[in-house]
Amino acid sequence: NKDKDIEIAAIDAQQNIAEAQAEIVGEALRNSTIDIVGGETTFFDKIVDSIKAGKSVDRFVDNSAVLTDVKNTFFNGDNQYFTTQLQQFAGQFGISFEDVKDLSVAALIGRMITMTDSDDDKSRLEDLLRVFRGAGVAGQKVASLGLVSNQADGATK
Repeated sequence: NKDKDIEIAAIDAQQNIAEAQAEIVGEALRNSTIDIVGGETTFFDKIVDSIKAGKSVDRFVDNSAVLTDVKNTFFNGDNQYFTTQLQQFAGQFGISFEDVKDLSVAALIGRMITMTDSDDDKSRLEDLLRVFRGAGVAGQKVASLGLVSNQADGATK
């Protein structure tokens, strides 16, 4: 009976996740100008392929103890948590937003790796870099994360 309750709770959680994902995709599509090239099924196929890629990354992370630890360290379900973590690392190394806004996320993390003397921080940063590379977003600009410089002392907001 306990196992059944756990299974039902897991199904309910998956349903809630699927509904939230559908709402996000629906909102993104509603606010997009889409030019469908290549036939009526091409657009749908690309969306399905993107979803498959996302699921693949999820399985990759869930099946790796190291990546699961990184995920739990940097991504806890709070949308701002990762940004806050990155800001804390940047502040720890005296890096301001203006110094790095045009860098890729990978370049910023690489810079922090070379600046730290802590093996623990270096390991966490290297793991984080692997996650971003695996997800294909390591080339994204730091400025796209929405960080803003708010203090004259070089710390990020």
